[in-house]
Order: sequence, then C-alpha cells, then structure tokens
Amino acid sequence: IAWFSPDCRSHSRARGGAPKSKSVRDLAWIVVHWAKLVSPRAIGVENVIEFRDWCPLDEKGRAIKEKKGETFNQWVAELQSLGYCVEWRILNAADYGAPTTRKRLFIQARRDGLPILWPAESHGKHDDPLVKAGAIQPWRTAAECIDYGRQTNSIFLTKEEAKEYGCKRPLSEKTMKRVARGLYRQVINSTKPYIVGFAEAQNDDNPFAANDRKPGIVIPLTHQGDLRFHSTDAPMPTVTGANRG
Repeated sequence: IAWFSPDCRSHSRARGGAPKSKSVRDLAWIVVHWAKLVSPRAIGVENVIEFRDWCPLDEKGRAIKEKKGETFNQWVAELQSLGYCVEWRILNAADYGAPTTRKRLFIQARRDGLPILWPAESHGKHDDPLVKAGAIQPWRTAAECIDYGRQTNSIFLTKEEAKEYGCKRPLSEKTMKRVARGLYRQVINSTKPYIVGFAEAQNDDNPFAANDRKPGIVIPLTHQGDLRFHSTDAPMPTVTGANRG
C-alpha cells in the first residue's frame, strides 16, 4: 500500500491569485511513477479539493480555465491504464470525529480486484436528522480543545511589556479588526455570549467545565481573508502547520 500527499501549495485556493508553479504541481506525477515502478496493490492520495482542477498553466503561471481538470483527468487515466480502479471523494474531518472542519480530497486506487471502501460518517452538525435521532454523534467543538487554565498575555500590552513577556505587541491593525468583529458577532451581539473570568478558568471545580462553556471565538492566524472568526461551539477551521499557525 502506498500513500501520497503531494505538495498542495500551487493547487490550493489559499494561494489566491499568485502565480502557480508547474514544477510543484507536477510533483503529483510521482504517484504514477511509483505505480509503474512497484505496482502497489492499493494507493491512497490526499490533497486540497482544488487538486481536481489541475490543468495546464499559461505563460504567467495562471491556470487556463478552459482546460480546468484536464491534467487531473490525464493523471487518473494513467493510473487506470496500469490496471487501477480509481475513485475520489471530498471528506470533512469533522464528520469522522476530528474537531476541525478540514475538507480534503481523498483518492483511492486499487488493482487487486477488491472493492474500494469509504468510511461511514460518525458525526454531523447539531441539526442533522441523524444526530437528532442519535444515530451519529454531534460534531466535536473547538471549545473542548481549549486549555482554559493556560495563562496568556493581554492583547493590550505595550510594546515594552510584550518584550518582557516574550510576545509581540501591538497586534497588527488587521488582526485587531478581526478580534473586534469576532467579539461583536460571537459575544456582544450573540444570544449565547461567551465570557470567562480568570477565577473561573483557574478553578477546576467551577460549574462551567470546558464542555459546558458557551460559544466564544476562534480566530486562526493562517489562510487569507479578514473575516476569520468562528464560534467555539463549532469544530475548528483548518489548522495548518505554518510557523504562525
């Protein structure tokens, strides 16, 4: 069994309108290379959803929209020509018990004659009929992942105070705007505002245990866009391995 997670940077929409790299995109051809070289009976591939749109680039490194998915189809055809049955699906990690709404494209290829199997969803949104019926569990939330007893530093520290604590202040204007929007949406203008006092956070016996806390705000530091605030009553958004993630 061979597993591949080719470099996603020049496929991902997180790259925005920046030119894409043909050499980086072509790294996925290593899957076909190994299929020819050692013929594993099963192959698994994980990548961003946009991997399905893999196509030629123009002279400026932009995807040629008219040829959307052309290279991906060629890639699949190469595996099929080697005797592989190929299937793919977009799976949301939250549907399988992970507290993150990370959606990714998963591809399976088999040449041993056995059927390709996909996992059954074990979790769903709180208003999902299967959740209400008790057939599957509700999505896990960001709130259960937060260590409320961990000391942190105020966002209002001066530059000198921040240096003493080993952190960076003031925060950038864009970050402060995101915090403000998140506070307005998830606290000030929320029917279930989220407020935790320091004493509560330090008290192991407090009645507001982590799993019972009201929704708050999660603001991931990576990925594009200014409206990056999410409720702690939902799974985490995608968490990357970036240094600032």
